[in-house]
Amino acid sequence: GSWVGGVAPTAADVAVFDDIYGIENNSLFTGGAINWSGVKITGNVPRSKAWIANSTYSARVQLGTAGVDLSTAPRDLDIYNVEINGNQTWNIGAGRIFEVGSVGFRGTGDIDITGDGRVILKQDTGGIT
Repeated sequence: GSWVGGVAPTAADVAVFDDIYGIENNSLFTGGAINWSGVKITGNVPRSKAWIANSTYSARVQLGTAGVDLSTAPRDLDIYNVEINGNQTWNIGAGRIFEVGSVGFRGTGDIDITGDGRVILKQDTGGIT
């Protein structure tokens, strides 16, 4: 795989995307459900937004209690079809945008949004539940 060390993150891990991700392609098409403790964008090189998309409605990106960290991100993040699992913090740095939903947004738990960036909840065919 394209993950560092060839091992994809699991539900116990934070998926980290750095300057290497996005040199050629800013999109990650999951092909199936993914379950991560959280997601973090790091790096020093500004690029177009990172985009995590799912091929079907049932293929959700499940985020655990580590939440979303764009506190020092050099680019924005867009995740289609998200399911949150537990209370979490979304830390969105100044000038950054986290777009979530579009195909669906659901789950349980409270979301604490921190930082000076923006969160955009998009609702398309899947709705927000």
